[in-house]
Parts: sequence; structure tokens; C-alpha cells
Amino acid sequence: MKQLIKDLNKINFNLDDFIVVCIGTQRAYLDSVGPLIGSKLQELYPNAIIIGQLNDNCHALSLESKLKFIQRHYSNKKILAIDACCTKNKQKLGTIEFQRGPISPGAGVGKQLPSVGDYCIKVFTVDKERQFLLEDGILAEYYDNHMFYKIVRESVNDIVNSINQAISNHK
Repeated sequence: MKQLIKDLNKINFNLDDFIVVCIGTQRAYLDSVGPLIGSKLQELYPNAIIIGQLNDNCHALSLESKLKFIQRHYSNKKILAIDACCTKNKQKLGTIEFQRGPISPGAGVGKQLPSVGDYCIKVFTVDKERQFLLEDGILAEYYDNHMFYKIVRESVNDIVNSINQAISNHK
């Protein structure tokens, strides 16, 4: 968490100059990190521009239209994108990574979607070796739900707390 606060401070993160785009859907448990963070941030900062919440997801089907909306109405703002990611490295599960540059949502599951963000936060929630495809083409995972509940809960708390700290430091 300390490293994420440092990274956010380096880019002078604040909610006046940034839009936060929280990618994912509550319909897939391990992809719910983005909407959970978005909902939590919107509660804490009701005047901030937060795209992607539990009641209005930013996912594969809505991503392009949401990006067009941002370009039309907020082209002068920087974008911090947040998304859950796949990893082949089991040691990365549950870790959070900040990166300059965009994230490629869906890349870990073979989707080609528009890249998002001037900066991004990745939450590694999915072990690529434990994924499988259902008959209808939906990607599923076989996991210990308790372990991943812990990862999701801790990741949401760490990212929200880091953003709060960065905003406090910026004032």
C-alpha cells in the first residue's frame, strides 16, 4: 500500500484533474474489484467523476461507449484505470501494481478491447491455470472462494485507502 501511495503522489493524483475508470462486473466475482472500488470511491467523493460502479458497470459491452463519453465530456482530464488481472505467477495473486500508461482490459481472457488510462492500477485476482471455458463460451474459474474474498476485500481496501491518502497529501 505504501508503494501505491508513493506512485499516486508522484503523479499528483487528485480528483479535480483525474477521472477514475473502474473496469469489471459484479456478475463475475473475481472481476468485481473495479466496480467495488468505484462504488466505494463514489460514496466517499460524491462529486468526483468515477466511471464503473456496482450499479453501472464498465465492462466489455459498455467500455467503448463509456470511453466515448469521457472523450466528449472530459477530454482535458487524465484517466486512472483500475482493473482485475490474470497472472500465471501464483506469487502475484492478491498483489496490486501501479503502471504508467494504459491497461488492456480483457487481454488475460483473450478479449480485444480498447486500452484505457494514462495510468492504471492492476489487481491480480485470477490464476490463468485455473480458468476453464463453459459450453456457452463464458470463462469460469475454480477457486477457494474464501481465499479470493480475502484478496478482493483487501485489494479494495488498500486501493481506496491509498487514493484517500494521496488526495489528503495533495491538499
